[in-house]
Amino acid sequence: ADPLNKRALEIRKKALGENHPKYAESINVRGLMYFGQGYYDKAEASFTRSLKINEQSLGAEHPTVASNLSVLAASISGQKHYDRAEPLFQRALGIFEKIMPSNHPHIANALNNLGTVYVSQSQYNKAETFLERALQMKRSAFGTQHPQVALGLNNLAQLYSGQGHLDKAEPLREEA
Repeated sequence: ADPLNKRALEIRKKALGENHPKYAESINVRGLMYFGQGYYDKAEASFTRSLKINEQSLGAEHPTVASNLSVLAASISGQKHYDRAEPLFQRALGIFEKIMPSNHPHIANALNNLGTVYVSQSQYNKAETFLERALQMKRSAFGTQHPQVALGLNNLAQLYSGQGHLDKAEPLREEA
């Protein structure tokens, strides 16, 4: 896959230039490839580059920029640098909340991402607020039998388990 991605980068760079959103898209795909392989530092570099191009070409509050921020933050979070990931996830959430309908799944995912960062930082009250809100939105958007709802249930159950509240965690795990 890497040689094909490299070729796609070369083609888009030659045809469109280094500041085109489609070139940034190819860089982002490369970052996703690295992320999937666990090369978080390489993924972070690709996501950062893609983000910069899209901020310049599309504007700072474009949905693609918010998505770029989310994958960059996930890559940084994957390296356990939660303090660096948090503001990126917050910025992505702010963009999504500004430009999307209030019940959009992108907002739910951004809330979930922030919630999991707060769990990792032992900010349990904050995490609970974000994870519950994300779960409520996912249930509303997808119904009760969707994999995204199961993910939300599991994340909230993990929070409660980590706090020793097994009485709250078990029903969520069973529902998931």
